[in-house]
Amino acid sequence: MVTNVQALIHSYADWIGEQISVRTIGEYQEITTPFLDRHNDCIQIYLKELAENDYLLTDGGNTITDLKACGCPIDTDKRLDLLHETLHGFGILLEEENELTVHASPGNFPQRKHNLIQAILAVNDLAYTSKQNIGQLFTEDVKQWLKNLNVRYIEKTAIFGKSGIGHAFDIVIAASPDGKYPERIIQPYNNLNLLQAQALAFKWNDIKETRNISIYVVTKPGRALSKNVREICETYGMNPVSFDNLDSIAQQITA
Repeated sequence: MVTNVQALIHSYADWIGEQISVRTIGEYQEITTPFLDRHNDCIQIYLKELAENDYLLTDGGNTITDLKACGCPIDTDKRLDLLHETLHGFGILLEEENELTVHASPGNFPQRKHNLIQAILAVNDLAYTSKQNIGQLFTEDVKQWLKNLNVRYIEKTAIFGKSGIGHAFDIVIAASPDGKYPERIIQPYNNLNLLQAQALAFKWNDIKETRNISIYVVTKPGRALSKNVREICETYGMNPVSFDNLDSIAQQITA
């Protein structure tokens, strides 16, 4: 039985070797592997000899570039933390031009090559983070938009309503100094459903009579609100805006 298992393992290793192809591109050797990314494309890595017994292995920047192209940019603190945590576990470095790299010698080349492939697969998985993380990442995108506009805000603030209950909101901006614009709440939603809209309407209705304040409900691009959710927003005076249209409210937010 053990002999048969070993034979199967060797046949698998042989199969992997047979599926790998190599071609020369300038100073690099392009290595096409049988491992597939989330698009079902073969993962390709590149090898460059730097000196005797010193090789550079890189993904050429393709992994992170693809994430950005698919709407998952690695440009917020939360995403960068997830990325560095992922790469650290495989001993892979993030270099300029978003390249994932590792150095190898003839003695450790198989392990380093395997680590780079595993890191590429793991970074690909950042596109499939849990629902909770997706929501957190979207909130980070909204915060980054505010930072780009140099807007100061407070995070996770409790505002007390007429019921005496404190309601937590993700982002609160102080009133403008000239009094033209009141306090502003920005509440991001990865996918605003009916129950969430009803809960938000209760919180908003409870606080809006106690202070001069407005609210903007920010949704992800391409996530159209249902008819019922939009009616709730309109009925209670909550302003829905898609992330890709945030610039349309920049004046109200930056004042």
